[in-house]
Amino acid sequence: MVLAPALSESVLVSQCVGPDSESFPVLWLLPPGQRTTVAAYYRFARLADHIADHGDLESGNKIALLHKMRNCLRAPHGSRGNSPCETITTALRNRMQERGISLSVADDLLSAFLIDAASPARLRTWDDLMESCRLSAMPVGRFLLALNREANPEAEKASDVLCAALQILNHLQGLKEDWHSLNRCYLPLDWLERAGGSLDDLAASDTSPALHAVIGQICDYCASLLQRAAALPPLIHSRLLAAQSAATLSMAHALLRQIRQHDLLRSAPKPSRFDWVRAGGASLWRLIQW
Repeated sequence: MVLAPALSESVLVSQCVGPDSESFPVLWLLPPGQRTTVAAYYRFARLADHIADHGDLESGNKIALLHKMRNCLRAPHGSRGNSPCETITTALRNRMQERGISLSVADDLLSAFLIDAASPARLRTWDDLMESCRLSAMPVGRFLLALNREANPEAEKASDVLCAALQILNHLQGLKEDWHSLNRCYLPLDWLERAGGSLDDLAASDTSPALHAVIGQICDYCASLLQRAAALPPLIHSRLLAAQSAATLSMAHALLRQIRQHDLLRSAPKPSRFDWVRAGGASLWRLIQW
């Protein structure tokens, strides 16, 4: 596959993992020995996401690049590719194999991005949305648990619902941009249809009553997920990971409150400074309770 010069692998990599890209937001909460592995996972995920979302790449090119990353991920330990995408994938694969972490938590992400690259997201039911989260969000929490050797099925279940809630809230936060920029909709379409709405509602300047009802229903479901996720911090043995999960829960609740108060077609809600302070307090309180 040949990309146009402006879209070479080097350019794609530099756009999302270069010096000007955002850093992993919770890296400072992790033990120093884990930071390199987490950064490698984050770079891999950011690159695959960037490829799937790129507006100037054809679907076939996106799929080819993601399969290239998958082939490299599944290659034997010690083997390596020379392209920028393969270099990032090799670094993650080797670190995960050295630590005994299942490659499925990276491979599942690629499955999610391949679905997005193949066609615009259209989800019929809530179960479809949760299945999407199983591939695109839950692996992140399971990766962090595995990295910390937290082999607790109950912790995995709580992590799964927390990651699902975060992903769904992020979809709502980016509802307008996803539709206008990527032609994607992560709402359960059967809910929208039952409320008397359609995808045309996403093109309006204001949220219609039908769309408002669906967003409210999704928020109620997310609130239920977060209630189940509240069990996570006490289940984690790692002091710093427990603190991180407490902060993440706090931010998820803050984003849920912001979404309920916003017209999502007018502006994307963002956590306030107070929300960040409260999340820091939740993290500190978990550390103190240890």
